[in-house]
Amino acid sequence: MLGKRTSKTRSIPFGIGDAWNPKSFGTMKIVSWNVWGLGNPRTFMALRKVLKKHSPSLVFLSETKLRGRKVISLKRQLGFEGCFQVDCVGRSGGLLLLWKEEWVVSMLSFSLGHIDAWICEGCGP
Repeated sequence: MLGKRTSKTRSIPFGIGDAWNPKSFGTMKIVSWNVWGLGNPRTFMALRKVLKKHSPSLVFLSETKLRGRKVISLKRQLGFEGCFQVDCVGRSGGLLLLWKEEWVVSMLSFSLGHIDAWICEGCGP
């Protein structure tokens, strides 16, 4: 056994080769995904499907290949209140952090390859 996950009511051992069942941990709150371009309608539809199914309250997307004001309408379409974007350069890169109202997010630093932020759930209005 490599480690042990604990919760208030039970502990769940896990190790290499063990099946991890996300249903046993409750609601998914955070999604991180390399989307390889959100300009593709099929990618956008797949993202909407994942967000509808799991209802995360914080989402990090890499390789968005987006820049400028397009993110503002994307944020509204996906139902998030906050966002921080690092524009793509040419046809590569692009980072996007989206969050719901219950999260407080303070940017510490960013570059073309990272977003460093202080994030607190339940600290918001």
